[in-house]
Amino acid sequence: MAAYTATTPWREPSWAAASSAAEPPAAPWPARCNRGRQLNKGALNTLTFTLAKQLGERGITVNAVAPGIVDVDSNAAWLRDDPEQLAFWGSLSPFGRIGQPADIADVVAFLSSPDARWITGQCIDATGGAHL
Repeated sequence: MAAYTATTPWREPSWAAASSAAEPPAAPWPARCNRGRQLNKGALNTLTFTLAKQLGERGITVNAVAPGIVDVDSNAAWLRDDPEQLAFWGSLSPFGRIGQPADIADVVAFLSSPDARWITGQCIDATGGAHL
């Protein structure tokens, strides 16, 4: 899942879109299964950098958020409903759990706030440290 936010110098959201294609390069097994998805991830990272360079002169920041394994309904069948999978994927994070939707939403909210006015062109790893 990638969340892109672009904001004006006044920090009012001017454009936002969501996609399920951004993840860190060293994504765990489920993300590595589909090579087509990996190509899309590279394209989205490039888009993030390109838009940040092009829109920066207008005071617009562009960033991507790359979450790890998150407890969402689309993962319920193989993750939430399987205690062994839940324990395994949770063990990859130093926090000992998988991500929750609110964990990712907080990162996106921060990037959309005035506090992130000096961050642009970045793919933020929101995996809970699973790639340390």
